[in-house]
This record gives sequence, C-alpha cells and structure tokens, in this order.
Amino acid sequence: MIDRRWLHDAWYPVALAKDLGSKRPLGMRLLGEPIVLFRDRSGAAQCMKDRCPHRSTPLSRGRIVEGQLECPYHGWRFGPGGACLHIPTLREGAPIPAAAAASALVATEVDRLVWVFLGDPDRADVQKIVQHPEVSDPDWQSVDMSFDFDLDHDLLIENLLDPSHLPFTHHLTLSRRREAQPLDVSVEAIAGGFRGMARKTRGSRAPAGTFTFLAPCTVRLDLSSERAGFVQIHHCVPLDCDPTRPRVRLLSRMIRNRFTRVPGLQALTRLGSRAILYQDLAMLSGQQRRLAAGANPWSCPVEADRIALEYRRWQAGAKQDAEEFSP
Repeated sequence: MIDRRWLHDAWYPVALAKDLGSKRPLGMRLLGEPIVLFRDRSGAAQCMKDRCPHRSTPLSRGRIVEGQLECPYHGWRFGPGGACLHIPTLREGAPIPAAAAASALVATEVDRLVWVFLGDPDRADVQKIVQHPEVSDPDWQSVDMSFDFDLDHDLLIENLLDPSHLPFTHHLTLSRRREAQPLDVSVEAIAGGFRGMARKTRGSRAPAGTFTFLAPCTVRLDLSSERAGFVQIHHCVPLDCDPTRPRVRLLSRMIRNRFTRVPGLQALTRLGSRAILYQDLAMLSGQQRRLAAGANPWSCPVEADRIALEYRRWQAGAKQDAEEFSP
C-alpha cells in the first residue's frame, strides 16, 4: 500500500452541506480512516472517528438525540469535541470517565461544503480553505453534485487536468473527434498548487481553457468567454487509497453567470454533467484495472499532457517536503 500519511495535514471537503441533516449521522472514510459526521444542537457540523471509545462500535450506525450522537450498542452519547455527555448505566451523580471521550476531528462549513481536517488539530487553519467567489455571488448559479467512484483520486485529478481527451472521451457531449488538434500548453506555479492553460492552434474562435490545481484535491476549470462565464470546481476526495480497493468522492460544482433564470436549466445541467462524468468513468475504470495489474500510468507523455503530468511532479515534491519536515 502507498504511504499517504503526508496527505493528512490538509482540509478536505467531505460532503455537500445539504447532505448532512440533523436527524441521522453520516458515516464515510477519509484517506482510509472511518469517520462520522453529525450536526449538534446548534446545527454546527461535528466530526469524530467512527469508533465508540467503549467497545469500538461504529458510531455511524447510531442516531442523533437532542443534538448528540448516540452509540447504537450501549447508548453512550457524544457532543461537540467528542465529549461523552451521557452513559445510561452510570449511577446518578457518578462522574463520566475522561477516557469515555470519542476521538474528535476538526470540522467546519465553508461555501456550502463540510470540511474536515484529518491531521494535527493545531495546524487546522480555516483561513487556508480556498473559497471561490462565484459560489456565493447571486449573479452566478451553481449546480452541486456528489458521486462516489471506485477509482484512485490521482487518476480523477489527472483526467480533469487533461484537455486533449475531450474530443474523444466526450465525443458528442463536450466536443467532437474532428476538433482534435495540437494545443499550446503552458504551466505556472501558484500558491498552493499550479495553473495550466491550453489554447487551440486552429480555428477563428479558440478561447483558452484554464486548469487550476489547488492542494490537496481540487481542480478548477475556467471555461469563460468574453460574453459569459462557466466555471467547474471539482473536489476529488480520497476516501480509500489502497490500490486494491481505491475509492474517491467527487464533489462537483457547475457554475454559470448566463441563462441563470431559464426554467429547467439546473435539471438539464445535472443530467448533462452526469452523462459527461460517466463517459470519463468508462475510461478511468479500465485504466484503474490495468494499473492494478502493474501497468505504468505515464509510459509515453507528450506535449499536450503537460498539465496533467504536472500533478505527478507536484505530488512527488509535496511528499518529499513532508518527509523532510516531519518530526
């Protein structure tokens, strides 16, 4: 198994805020670690490791009672910060043992997403969460979607950073095979990641597409023209990184500032986006099987691959930095 511990000290968007209700906990994995999310009495998002400190039962199988997460095995209840607030079998006045606290993780809500910091809580600086102004701008309309796929998140990130696959993988949806052509590609380092630009070399209307990677797992695509803006924001959340059973959660946002009041546009956008994603999934699933059998992910890169290939270079550098500065 590939060691991904260097990825832990980062903020990850784990769920759309609307998917975390006040009635039931939400269990999932993040970098292979089982976690559970719930809303406390004030409505704030809370996160803990999905393991009761009493008998290691999955807390995600429990229920929410008065804003507290109740273990389904013996009814122990937990609140903000993992504090154990109630043990039904304790005699009246008996203190709750300090060891009864659950292992809490830092969680917050930004841009209608629930974010979790899996690493050292002292490094959990909320200011480091990158916000995208279009999400909260009333002149822009956002369609938010969530998908779970049996893929390595690296493959999904590289796919989103790859402009040259569009005419073939997305024939008749985003592009046409006849539109395949050489691309002028450039890459530059930015704070927290890198930005690439791809421009067509033929045709009278050849706007640049901007592909931005923001650590640890976000890809932003700016496909704006002079008359309208269209932005895609994709968070490729690594649920499991074991190469024998990889799993990724894709939180996607399709944001536009034109035709925002057209009836039914959101439903059409959702339908079209799903069709495009499943075109990618058909390719990536086959690639995943080949890689699991020992194939090389980059056997013969060419000029048009520069943006996607930069992700592998960034990842290698980030891992080396983490190892050099680890205690």
